[in-house]
Amino acid sequence: VMDSLNLKLFLELSQFQRFLDISRFEARIPNLLAGHIEAKGQIFNDDRFLEFNRFRVHTKHSRFELNGEIDGVNIYAGHLWSQLDKATYKMAIDSTRIYMNEFADIYSKLPLLTSPVEINASAEGDISHLKLDNLNLGFNNSSLDMYGELHNLRDPDDFSYDLNLDKLHVTASDLNQ
Repeated sequence: VMDSLNLKLFLELSQFQRFLDISRFEARIPNLLAGHIEAKGQIFNDDRFLEFNRFRVHTKHSRFELNGEIDGVNIYAGHLWSQLDKATYKMAIDSTRIYMNEFADIYSKLPLLTSPVEINASAEGDISHLKLDNLNLGFNNSSLDMYGELHNLRDPDDFSYDLNLDKLHVTASDLNQ
């Protein structure tokens, strides 16, 4: 149950385009581990593109930013999941930190880590072939940098990847968490 909400936005809906500019979204939800959620950014959609421009989400401890476009999605056309399966993506995720334990009550399969995970990634392509331009992960003193390709993301039996590891640094203390 939400006990407070502060919202300031601009919404334009027409036959040709949808534009949502969230200047401020703040919600306090005591029964969620994240507790306090803030968001701001822009979402645009026309008959072809769904775009996220500096879409930022902040919780008590976590920070996340998404930029990008999905080519082939018109939210007015219906069958959104089918459109997303056939669409082409060009996305960038930037994060100063994500505390996985803040989201455990939303998605229970997340690892319960006590320290934040840093994520920076950019990718483009579609669900059958996604080119990972870069993926940088950090956890305490450990880090991983890679790039490559992911194939058949929606089919676990046919999923494959070709990844190049640029950097891997793992400390013993991080492995024990």
